[in-house]
Amino acid sequence: MALNAIDVLTYGERKYVFRGTGNVEQCIVDVEPLLNKDVKPCASEFCSINGIQQPPIPSDALFYGISEYWYSFYDVLNLRGIYNHQKTQQAAEVTIV
Repeated sequence: MALNAIDVLTYGERKYVFRGTGNVEQCIVDVEPLLNKDVKPCASEFCSINGIQQPPIPSDALFYGISEYWYSFYDVLNLRGIYNHQKTQQAAEVTIV
């Protein structure tokens, strides 16, 4: 999340407050293990989450996403239009004052 962005989640009777650090590299390090990409066996080199095989992504593809990731960015970073990696990364690095 962008620096100092705040998101509040209530689950049952517990309330969780998430505060953005603006550290995109650390976010990638923290989120990647959640994808569980090391599950074996995987029938090919093209596996995504939990060892589920995916077809190769064409090099001319405009967007490849996993459910809710784009919607989360859309809400938190207020992005519009088709997916653009550079625009998404820049928005994630912006400091909120």
